[in-house]
Amino acid sequence: MAAGGGGRLISTLENILRQFTSLPELTSEETQKYINDIAANVTRIHGLLVEDSLPALQGEIYTSLEAMKRTGNLIKQKLTSYSPALANSMKSEIDAEITTLRTRIADSDDMDLQRTLRLYAQQSIICRKEAPSERLRLHLNDLAKKLGYLDSRNAFTSKSPRCFISYAWPLGTHPEERLLQPFLSCLRTHLREAGIIASLDLADAPPGDSIHWHMTQAEDSEYVLLINTPSLKEKHESPTHRAVQSELAHIATKHDQDIKHLGTSRVYPALIAGTLGRANPKYLEMYANVRDWHQDGRTYSQKLEEFIGWVYFALVKDSTDETTQRNIQFFRDDWRKFNTEIVELPISEAEIERELSFAYHDSIASLLPIGSLDQHTVSGATSALHSPPSKTRFLLGGLTLSPLSIGLTPLSPGSETSLS
Repeated sequence: MAAGGGGRLISTLENILRQFTSLPELTSEETQKYINDIAANVTRIHGLLVEDSLPALQGEIYTSLEAMKRTGNLIKQKLTSYSPALANSMKSEIDAEITTLRTRIADSDDMDLQRTLRLYAQQSIICRKEAPSERLRLHLNDLAKKLGYLDSRNAFTSKSPRCFISYAWPLGTHPEERLLQPFLSCLRTHLREAGIIASLDLADAPPGDSIHWHMTQAEDSEYVLLINTPSLKEKHESPTHRAVQSELAHIATKHDQDIKHLGTSRVYPALIAGTLGRANPKYLEMYANVRDWHQDGRTYSQKLEEFIGWVYFALVKDSTDETTQRNIQFFRDDWRKFNTEIVELPISEAEIERELSFAYHDSIASLLPIGSLDQHTVSGATSALHSPPSKTRFLLGGLTLSPLSIGLTPLSPGSETSLS
């Protein structure tokens, strides 16, 4: 039997089970087996939560949580025909325990920082090394071409979806956000290689353009990737950061219009830094399904797969059209093959520390118009961005990069940018 809250859960479930007085013996025995399975998973999770290498064990923890969730669904399915009220009561108890365990996992600040660093390190190793970087590019280009989002010259087509990347410029008080902007810059590149016209302020707000016009693109784009961080929540709740509030208002309008006209939202909130409580403003609780990009134990490439698949198929995932179903299956098979061939990604603290020591994202940051990563000011735009590309190229992981090669439009010093 699980310790602490887990023991209380199992006792509660067994008490509820005893109230099913008309339950056939076979069904009762099967349900008790399900409860025992839940007890084993709760015990396992409590054991993993006290391990020193907790970040490396997240995959195992979330596997156990998913097993609990599936078992809870089976219990409800098995018992609903006998008593819907009691079946729902049992399922609610299981869901409440899962929520409690998720909160406990997420509330560790040290672990939170390590999770975000792992996400950065996994993107870093793919981008820094020439072989996996080229492998990912070819994979994404191939997907986009076969599905009609890039033409034979790797140019966008009329089918290419537009996606606005919304985030808050880091305040400088959250160490887990220090590399956020170069991370998003690399993510933008990967999305565009997949035929998605991804827009990021650092690369797509030309000099002299109105920042307010740029923010309206959050409402006008077909899809929005909303990056949840502690800075987003703090700026949203601050009376001095009007740009954040304005952009989020555009996103809220888009969400409402999507629900009204499409029956589903094309806003994809992704938690990258901080916990849900620290990074998700109450105002945004309308987005019930915030994707956890740094706590669920999956790799950067798997998260990329999930988001690209969501953009490609969000509006047709339930379609019975044969062509659509073939495209979805092709997408899954191609990613499955890619994920088996990609370089092994950093997981342990030692592996993460080693990969981040190469400072790949710091090198990318030196090309971004964000000035000092500690000050996060627009006025500190690097001189390299205003030099001819041929003079600002540098060699990184075997790849020759320049501001133009990673899709950056040089900004003049003092230019306004999104969510600053």
